[in-house]
Amino acid sequence: MVALMLFSAFSAVVVANDAGSGGDAGDSTSTAFYLPASNDTYYGNLTSSTDESDYYAINMSTNTGIAAQLISPSGADFDLMLYSSSGSLIDSSYSTSVDDITSNGSAVGGTTIYIEVTRWSGSGQYTLQIWIFSTAGQPGSNQDDAGSGSDAGSDASTAISLTAANGTVDGWISDQWDNNDWYSVTVPTDHYMFVDIISFANASLYGSYISILDSAGSTIDSDWGNTWSTVSTNGSSVGGQTIYIQMHSSSDEGDYNFSYNFASTAGQPGSNQDDAGTGGDAGNSAASATNLTVPVTGGNYTGWVSSNWDTEDWYRITIPVNHTIWADVSWTNTSADFDVYMYDSTGLTTIDYAAGSANPEMVSANGTSVGGADILLRVRAYSGDSNYTMSIGMENVTGVPTSGNQNDANSGGDAGDNMSYALDLPQTNATYWGWFSNSDDIDDYYRLNITGEYAIQASLNWNNSDDYDISLLDSSGSTIDYSWFDHPENVTSGSTNVTNSTVYLWINAWSGEGEYSLTIDFLDTTTLPVNNQNDSGSGGDAGDDVNDLTFIPLNIGQNDFTGWASSSQDANDFYEYTVPMDHGIAIEMTMDTNFFTGYLVLGWSSNLSTIDSSSTLNGYEMVTSNGSIVSGEDVILRVVGYAGEGAYNLTVWIFTLDTDGDGFWDTVELNCGSDPEDANDVPTDNDADGVCDAMDDDDDNDGVVDNDDAFPFDSNETTDTDNDGVGNNADEDDDGDGWSDADEQTCGSNPTDASSTPADNDWDGICDTMDDDDDDDGVLDVDDAFPFDASESVDTDNDGIGDNADNDDDGDGFTDGVETDCLSDPLDQTSVPEDTDADGQCNEEDADDDNDGRADITDAFPLDVNEWTDT
Repeated sequence: MVALMLFSAFSAVVVANDAGSGGDAGDSTSTAFYLPASNDTYYGNLTSSTDESDYYAINMSTNTGIAAQLISPSGADFDLMLYSSSGSLIDSSYSTSVDDITSNGSAVGGTTIYIEVTRWSGSGQYTLQIWIFSTAGQPGSNQDDAGSGSDAGSDASTAISLTAANGTVDGWISDQWDNNDWYSVTVPTDHYMFVDIISFANASLYGSYISILDSAGSTIDSDWGNTWSTVSTNGSSVGGQTIYIQMHSSSDEGDYNFSYNFASTAGQPGSNQDDAGTGGDAGNSAASATNLTVPVTGGNYTGWVSSNWDTEDWYRITIPVNHTIWADVSWTNTSADFDVYMYDSTGLTTIDYAAGSANPEMVSANGTSVGGADILLRVRAYSGDSNYTMSIGMENVTGVPTSGNQNDANSGGDAGDNMSYALDLPQTNATYWGWFSNSDDIDDYYRLNITGEYAIQASLNWNNSDDYDISLLDSSGSTIDYSWFDHPENVTSGSTNVTNSTVYLWINAWSGEGEYSLTIDFLDTTTLPVNNQNDSGSGGDAGDDVNDLTFIPLNIGQNDFTGWASSSQDANDFYEYTVPMDHGIAIEMTMDTNFFTGYLVLGWSSNLSTIDSSSTLNGYEMVTSNGSIVSGEDVILRVVGYAGEGAYNLTVWIFTLDTDGDGFWDTVELNCGSDPEDANDVPTDNDADGVCDAMDDDDDNDGVVDNDDAFPFDSNETTDTDNDGVGNNADEDDDGDGWSDADEQTCGSNPTDASSTPADNDWDGICDTMDDDDDDDGVLDVDDAFPFDASESVDTDNDGIGDNADNDDDGDGFTDGVETDCLSDPLDQTSVPEDTDADGQCNEEDADDDNDGRADITDAFPLDVNEWTDT
């Protein structure tokens, strides 16, 4: 946690980076910084003056809820709030250490929610953890409120709109999962509305309620379960306006059903009002109060209220500067009982009230000035109904003593009651006396114009048991210091610079009345240590932020400096150093913690991110460049005042990154395996690319990483397919199959695959692709009918059998031997043996060719069976 605080302390105090936004998170819902709807951890900063709240927004996914946890910095108390899309509070935590919030069953899925981190005390970095969880399957995850198919809204801004006609509504509500259902409806003109619970079986006594609210969100009427009664607009003039119906559960869960109905206001009591001459009904809440212009001389105004039909009338009145006001209300119906209240402009602070049984009832500002602001008057019908008359009076209270003859601070009168009428006092150390009263002179204001370099302190004392308070204000009325719980009460300008400015002392009688003493001292600040600094020999105070850095030149080696800081008056000293090339930096701070405790943050000047930090808070702090390469860079040192004030000592070392001076930094040599203290032992760098071989994944810089390179130190070789020690680029036979790469490429086989070799039918060393006589039979392949058969080359009859093996070469049905014997051509299918008598014996071998019974040698006609003699 401390480390996180220090990182932020450097980067966020000087340049905010809340939740990685690069700046300060917004200070309202309208300027909130948006975070993704996912689980994550974020860091941010809040300070004691300029940044007291951080707002974050998240667009929630459908059917999801959210939980968040805040861890405040040590010694600080931050708080955590969760708001709906309309800004309504869903959950909050005000723990002094760890704060947890959750959507707590509120239907936030599909809406925008807001998270506020706010400072109660202290300052520093906080940790904000976000969890997004699914609500699918949890009770109420499948709601159908008013037939909408989903959950009714959790506030007015997300209310389900109902039709402006009598109807019924079914819904579901749960104190754990969905404690609010809101509906809106526009009431028809000249009508009012009433609502009845029809059923809510699980309702317990005071476990849930139903309310009707006006357009400003103020309650008109409500009822707690479980014995329900009708709630209505109660005579309020709501015709033509949007009103809201709210179902709320604090301890119940279950289905409910209610009806809403409209009725005409024509003829009902109060249907034709003219409150204070407005032509209608006065407002029903502080937010909707009717503006009433009252002259300083006062005036009388009439109106009407009813405990049944129009419970309240509210009026807003602007009071002239330095005036007081009073009002009394009387009514004609003696059986009725009305009450009157006077509030400040917010309606939250009661100035006076009259809630007895008197008629008239009277309220006032008790003679004190309430001028320059608005006040609210509220007329309430406790019972009955009646017309009333409201009489209002005002008076200028300037110079009018409220009690006796005062002589505040020897002025001869009363000190002013506000800053505008403050009593001027001189710039002199002195004690003054004054008088005030909680009943008719609550405040005394004094103004002091400070010239020159002075601070101020004041002490308020009194001699009774009453409770008096004092505040020190600047010229704008902002509080510099206050004391409300002591006796005496003491204030001081402290670390606030009031040189040549106007300040005010505000004395308040919280209770009682009487005389007080006011002692004022002016302190010459020119003699204070904070104004006589010489931080690191700069001649003054080191800068207070990154926009006001004090540059300190350094020598190589040891540099010693002193400085002064204060947790209240000078909480930050910012230095800038330039680190020489090939060097690093280390800084030590020592101090006497009896007087001052501080810590260190070292960061980059270029982007304001943290390099190192130290917060032992024991009088010794040490930061270094911590492995970061700051050679030739500017760095920032921040000295932070944690407690007290006093001197601190800084020792800054500029150390070499190359101990043996061999041109390689010590860290490089350690990584590369060479000796950082031996100039003769340097890292090897085969490819001279500036990265040593031990750290280089491609030592020969050939584009192939060493793990995949058979020759990691030879940029000309990467592969050795046949593992013969000769790289493929130089090897003429890459796969070692006996065929050169050139021949394999020519012959179409793979030169890097030993199992892929060229075909060579006759084994003559010439692949078939390049051999013109593949069977080496002396007949070229182009002339060889059988180019891969050395025993055959001709197939006369194309029967697939070479002539050497074929006994009928010409396929004429006569064997080659017969044709040879019979003198026909065995290679000519048209040449066949002659057989005149067709006895199956060719004439050459037949002794009687015509088969006439006479041998050819005696036959005059050997080929004519009919002739054999020619006498």
